[in-house]
Amino acid sequence: MNTRRLAQLAGVTRYEFLLVWRGKIMLVMLGMLLVMCVIFFGPMYDVLQHAQMLAGVEAFPPETKADMSRTFASMVWGPLCITLAGVLPILASDMIPKDRQYRVYPLLESMPLPTGVYLLGKLLGLWLSALSGLVVIMVSVGIIFWWLLDGFDPRPYLEIWGIGALSLLILNGGLAVLLPCGLSNRRAALILMAVVMGGALFLGGEGVWVYLNPIRAPIVMHYFTGFIPERPELISHFTGRDVFLSVGAGAAELVVFGALAWGWLRRGFERT
Repeated sequence: MNTRRLAQLAGVTRYEFLLVWRGKIMLVMLGMLLVMCVIFFGPMYDVLQHAQMLAGVEAFPPETKADMSRTFASMVWGPLCITLAGVLPILASDMIPKDRQYRVYPLLESMPLPTGVYLLGKLLGLWLSALSGLVVIMVSVGIIFWWLLDGFDPRPYLEIWGIGALSLLILNGGLAVLLPCGLSNRRAALILMAVVMGGALFLGGEGVWVYLNPIRAPIVMHYFTGFIPERPELISHFTGRDVFLSVGAGAAELVVFGALAWGWLRRGFERT
């Protein structure tokens, strides 16, 4: 990609980053996530108090601290996967249709902006804006965990954010941008993504479909139940291998939908 294309990509990405933050997407998503984290704070504190009572000591041994760290990490995963797997795809579904609805698209057609740069800028703008907000919440909640549990092990916590949350953000956020690209208004895009996500939840899945399903069950269930050491009956049958297979299948989906979106938009929007 030449310097001109990079400058265009940086401009579109910056514009979308600011537009997302000025709109309601991030405020609604992060507000819901914060509320859910506050609700989960009570059970986290109760778990800590119960463990202290059972142990009969204020300072836990290292192995207990490791188990508690994984339990705390699994508790924050609930709000995270609800927000990223279910809420984000619906809220971000209008990023391309709103350009048509607000007549920004005819202006873009008159500019020497390639379709690929336009699409990639949309994706990067959403990903970076969401990531910036998630990092703030990750650090804030991590500080609370460190304060609650002296000797808190951050490794499972960082794994949940760095693999689980980041995967859902990229895969489902990208799907929300690309799938409704042919629609002409925001309401239709929102309805489409609500139907897609609701249908995916209803259908569930087995075999290959479980990895292609946008609910991302292997990722969601692995980090939701697989991190609770004292509840072996809840351990998910989805392993780390299943997580990476789901990420790979989701990445393939993005490539396919990206190519379709590029072809659809290119019909009236390609300048070289």
